[in-house]
Amino acid sequence: MNTKLNILVVEDKPENIAAAKKMLADHNLTVVSGFDDALTALKRNGYARRKVEAPEKFDVVLTDCLYPKGGTACMGPRGEAVVNCQGEMPYGPMVVFHAIEAGVPHIGLITQGNHHDDPFVFALDSLRGFKSEKVSVVVTNECGECLHKDTLEVVEYDHPNGEKFYALEKEGKLLRVKNWKELLDRTLGTHEVTEDGKWREERRAQVQI
Repeated sequence: MNTKLNILVVEDKPENIAAAKKMLADHNLTVVSGFDDALTALKRNGYARRKVEAPEKFDVVLTDCLYPKGGTACMGPRGEAVVNCQGEMPYGPMVVFHAIEAGVPHIGLITQGNHHDDPFVFALDSLRGFKSEKVSVVVTNECGECLHKDTLEVVEYDHPNGEKFYALEKEGKLLRVKNWKELLDRTLGTHEVTEDGKWREERRAQVQI
């Protein structure tokens, strides 16, 4: 895709932020790591305690599911106490709603969680997103990539042996990150499905409303 887009990425893990900056380098990126700063970037009222440099309008919002609130804006003493001890929370779906309200046309929600281990991820598995005339939303936990820790280059699994892949993993040089480029392509409807990935894409497909 040749068009340069204004993209908001909401992610708190350093390796996934680095991956987003590499994979989406052709676009104008605004990266924030907490709920308060995401709303400030979207120009939602009441959360602008810290300045966030962001364009007037985003073409795309790509958000993780779990991250910190990132501040105590609009909290009373009890709320501040909760924020200070809660850590990551599922703010991603709320950012999706705020992005829809802000008029962002393309939105992607992604998690690396395992539905066998996390009840919240299990609840997300039945969602495929939706598409209407004004907005498309993609929801997925099946959009990952493996990068070399030092170079951030993609490391392919060499089927059927995979010696290089597992050697890098054993050395701690393999990063499992979100594939932001593929998530972007899905939100824009430009994702190409290979024949061997067809069965997965049926679960990823958007539904029309």
